[in-house]
Parts: sequence; structure tokens; C-alpha cells
Amino acid sequence: MTVLGILGCTPEPTHRWETDQELRQELFFKCLEKIPKGPSYTKYNDWAEVIEECDSAAYHMAQKKVSKKEAAITVPLGKDM
Repeated sequence: MTVLGILGCTPEPTHRWETDQELRQELFFKCLEKIPKGPSYTKYNDWAEVIEECDSAAYHMAQKKVSKKEAAITVPLGKDM
């Protein structure tokens, strides 16, 4: 019973995380620029793993904390105000 009481009384977060897509793109391409030139042919798909790691790092580095008030007034992509 105590657990249910504690869970019911936890405050709602006042923020959420969003991805800054422009920053993500910039970080992704900067990561790719740092990769040394590789062989023109590989037996394994190692380069796909490198690309995935650049994407993952860029995604995590582009996370921004946004207050719920700010999030409520954001305009969806492709919409004009």
C-alpha cells in the first residue's frame, strides 16, 4: 500500500526532452568528417556501424530540455504561424 501511495503522489515533470534536428544534422556531419578514409571494399558492414554510431551520438547530443509551457506553444513542422 505504501508503494501505491508514493507513486500517486509523485509530481508531474515540468519539462520534456526534444531533439533539435538542425543541431543533430550538424553534429552528424561533423562526426562523418572526422572518420578516416576507409577501404573501398569491405567484407563486413563495418561502415554501417560507424554511420549508426555517428547518428546515435548526434541524436543524444542534440537533446534539449523544454518546459511544458514552451512545448505547448511550439508549431508542428511544416505549419506556419
